[in-house]
Amino acid sequence: MRVLLVFTLLFISQLSKAQGNNAGYGGDEQNQPISLTERVLKLEKKQDAFNVYLNFSGAEGVEVGGGDRKTGFKCKQLRLEIKGNLTDHLYYRLRHRLNKANYAAEEDNFAKATDYMMVGYRLNEKWTIQAGKMCQYWGGYEFDANPMYIYQYSDMVDNLDSPKARLVVMYKPIPSQEFAVEVSNSRNENIETSFPGIGNQGIKDTRAPLAYILNWNGSIAHNLIQTRWSWGLRKLAEGTYSHQMILGQRLNLPTFQCYLDYSYESDDIDRIGIITREAKHLLPTNHSHFEKVGYHSLVAKADWQFTKQWNAYVQGMYETASVRNGFAELKDYRKHYSYFAGIEYYPDKSQDLRIPISYLGQSFCYSKASELQGHDESRIELGMMYRIKCF
Repeated sequence: MRVLLVFTLLFISQLSKAQGNNAGYGGDEQNQPISLTERVLKLEKKQDAFNVYLNFSGAEGVEVGGGDRKTGFKCKQLRLEIKGNLTDHLYYRLRHRLNKANYAAEEDNFAKATDYMMVGYRLNEKWTIQAGKMCQYWGGYEFDANPMYIYQYSDMVDNLDSPKARLVVMYKPIPSQEFAVEVSNSRNENIETSFPGIGNQGIKDTRAPLAYILNWNGSIAHNLIQTRWSWGLRKLAEGTYSHQMILGQRLNLPTFQCYLDYSYESDDIDRIGIITREAKHLLPTNHSHFEKVGYHSLVAKADWQFTKQWNAYVQGMYETASVRNGFAELKDYRKHYSYFAGIEYYPDKSQDLRIPISYLGQSFCYSKASELQGHDESRIELGMMYRIKCF
């Protein structure tokens, strides 16, 4: 019982220490807040082998134009995170969503709720190997951010579905430049679960549903300019592929930061699924998914810390979707505009606690040939984001 109590305490406290970057690389390390263990039990932590965080974000939202969301409070993120350095070379990370289903997926036998269950080994200052379930090494700063700090994802990142079982080799020729080569599963579920009814289109499963990703994380001019670039190829089924490129670049000043992410995905099967969901009335008989589709996304965000306890932000997104071959009515049929603005208040500098108020608006525009009706949505949110350092 005593051992269980100690483990539970360590688990909770470790969760609070873990940094919240989503991709396991490139995230800015902030000053660690005082943990609950240090504050309540007056225990000084002297090692980095076990760190525990609880990531929570929620908001009270009020619809002010269009949309089908009800006014009320909603939990957006609730994630338990544990990570640490066991030696100078060996480290690990676990991150699990507490408000997501826990059934094991068919391909990797991990629950979809598990973002991370990995170990890494630093061979030396230049070479590192990671293995386990992790978010894939896609580029971009929207993707790299801790999910609890995202008010509204772009269509591309919201449908990226990146946590996969994988193996990664990383190389740092110099401290400011990192290159990664990754091999991972291309999907968590089997083909019929991932693409229901796809067999009716003559598409068969593959014996090697794998993804291959190249990644560059750079720092230029003493960290003034940063990059998160990636290119990847997924094999979705036999003879069926998905190509994706994400280019993220960021200006990093002491009290002002801004980034621009560009993403493109070209799929032989509609992996993202937006076109298939919206335009299913145009699918041929016995077809469940569109083929030969393309998506583009452009995301820009700026943050300004105008005082020590306040941050103001503005963000805009522009996204398109299209069927490339056939279906003339669905060529460049969709344009999605998003525009956000808000301020964040940090009431306690010893804790990673934020109180934001934000305006979020979206416009969906469709071509006449698609027979789809455009609409606008907007809402105001008062929220709370708290990365609790338990130990």
